[in-house]
Amino acid sequence: MAGNDGWHLIAELDEAGEVTRYFVWGLDLSQTLQGAGGVGGLICSVDSTNEGSSTYHFFYDSNGNIGQLINEEHIEISYYYDFFPFGNNVYQNASPMCQDSCHMNHNDL
Repeated sequence: MAGNDGWHLIAELDEAGEVTRYFVWGLDLSQTLQGAGGVGGLICSVDSTNEGSSTYHFFYDSNGNIGQLINEEHIEISYYYDFFPFGNNVYQNASPMCQDSCHMNHNDL
């Protein structure tokens, strides 16, 4: 299950309705909260489990495509993506949260 604010994905919930992952959004490429549909505005995601939490920070190219996810705990590039001009992946070392949804301009997330 998921929770959103009408446009941005805010949280993912388990069957019991508990938050398993939440997302923090900031200004998108238009320098507003939703003027560019949120593209380039996802700041981080926090995964919550019984063992603790993991925070991943998103980094983008100049077109708002996700390029890297940095694990806050290890301060290293955990996952990275590279695209041809029209959206085909050149390479991806995909995050479990992004295996099917981290494509050009991340609107699927």
